[in-house]
Amino acid sequence: HFISVDGVLFSNNKSQLIQYPIGNQRTSYTIPKETIQIVSSAFYNCYYLQSIKVESGNTKFSSNEGILYNNDKTYLIQYPIGNKQEIHSMIDNVQIIGDEAFYGNKYLQSLTITDTVKIIGHRAFDNCNSLTSVTFIGAHKPQLNGINVFSKQTLTDKIKVPKQYEIESTEQNQNQHTLVLMLN
Repeated sequence: HFISVDGVLFSNNKSQLIQYPIGNQRTSYTIPKETIQIVSSAFYNCYYLQSIKVESGNTKFSSNEGILYNNDKTYLIQYPIGNKQEIHSMIDNVQIIGDEAFYGNKYLQSLTITDTVKIIGHRAFDNCNSLTSVTFIGAHKPQLNGINVFSKQTLTDKIKVPKQYEIESTEQNQNQHTLVLMLN
């Protein structure tokens, strides 16, 4: 069974957030303290949403500058699609950037990914059409999961990595672009 709270679809006890309404024009939303699970596509194409906060007392999720993380901030779950920040640097705790975490953000232009990031999820930066600069800091390359981790636009001349990295771009077909970072 399901319930709707201000148009947001939850399981009947609000433990699972299933879908934030795509057309909702609120710029900020607060995850209830009862919510312990969020469906991976819950905020998909929510263009107005600029900030996601977490109600005090929630033990599973946290927020920093309107970006949704797991409680200990090792997993970046959602960078709101409407976040108008043009430059973003990962916080040092982040180890995983989730699937479609930044998907479709049209404002982000420059991104710095710290050495703590070990995994970047499927389509994490896909359709981030303003993203023109990505800088990896540190000695370890992250694992890229899935296709279209970065946008279909070729970023190979705009990605800055430590000199021990090698950038290889491959076309799997006309609709998919995969960027692979390989250590020398």
